[in-house]
Amino acid sequence: MPLALLGGWRQLYASGQPLVTRVSARLPVAALDALLVGVVGVAVWRLWTRRAHLRLVHTTVRLLVVLAGGWLLFLVLWGWHYQVPTLEARLGLTPAEVTAARGEAFARATVAQLNAGHAEAHAAAWPGRAEMPTILGPRLAEVLPSVGVVRTPHLPVPRRTLLDGYFRAGGIDGMTNPFGLEILVNSRVLPVELPALVAHEYAHLAGFADEADASVVAWLACQSGGPALRYSGALAVLPHLAAGLPRPVQQAVLADLGPGPRADLQAIAARLADQRPWVHAVAWQTYDRFLRANRVREGVARYDAVARVLIATADPATGRLRRQPQAWPPTR
Repeated sequence: MPLALLGGWRQLYASGQPLVTRVSARLPVAALDALLVGVVGVAVWRLWTRRAHLRLVHTTVRLLVVLAGGWLLFLVLWGWHYQVPTLEARLGLTPAEVTAARGEAFARATVAQLNAGHAEAHAAAWPGRAEMPTILGPRLAEVLPSVGVVRTPHLPVPRRTLLDGYFRAGGIDGMTNPFGLEILVNSRVLPVELPALVAHEYAHLAGFADEADASVVAWLACQSGGPALRYSGALAVLPHLAAGLPRPVQQAVLADLGPGPRADLQAIAARLADQRPWVHAVAWQTYDRFLRANRVREGVARYDAVARVLIATADPATGRLRRQPQAWPPTR
């Protein structure tokens, strides 16, 4: 897609997203649920009423037309975001900036933050879903300009979905519905996970389709907030930071976790133990193919790329990036 057209589309999305999200929020159920039930219902009804006159070729062609229309709608509402350069590219990261020593230092700083912040973060009740727009809205409004987004998106309250059983079985914590621009969250997500998870999905609504970018924005937003947000954000990135360390170093870093953060990570692991291996495999292989089809070469491995961006450019002490990414679309 030409750069000028892509830049114009980004501006059009920023203007239209609040309208689409507000309309979705007025529905009594999640827009994705309504869409799925409607599509399945219409398909079953048409197949039943025309069962005596079904023609295989004709029916197949009509099905392909419907699928093509759905794909075009996806591209219009969301898919073009995958053409936007990632923060990693716009920051101009080099391998020399992502060394094992710097990765270990950042992971140790995150462990220290979790140990120091556990008691304060847990001192009051964790914010619920209904509070997420109010709590995270100002935080995102503060950090989004530093990563090239001037307009803060309209932030909806995260919703449950009819797909909740599939989310639990597949190990899916949440998603952004590209057709309704709404946020859907696994009902079993723990309160300590919720702020960072919702911040990640809100970053998607801001136009960051890349999973690593969304996690970077979520970390920045949470680090600019209160104790609960900072703790949730640090807890969310620690597994990605640890994943890139050599095994002996990883074990040494995680051994420094205090009882509180360790218990939180164990609780998250226990929640994820509810997933069904074959459902998880199908769900993540499908998403991996989807990402690769949209030119995300690393597929689902992009989730761990958040570690590269943070290690190279973030300051764990201030919770900010040391440098800003190049403007996009580039200014002339």
